[in-house]
Amino acid sequence: IASENARFGQTGPKVGSFDAGFGASYLARMVGQKKAREIWFLCQQYSAQEALEMG
Repeated sequence: IASENARFGQTGPKVGSFDAGFGASYLARMVGQKKAREIWFLCQQYSAQEALEMG
């Protein structure tokens, strides 16, 4: 549940943080391996509609 103007994205790599495993594997199951890597490494912001389309 999110408003139409919500923004989503990964910030961990920008600040030197990493995921210990569960979050990354869950994300890959939800959006696919390729999209999960894109989200993690590029640290882009996604609109609520884009996030909904990803799954």
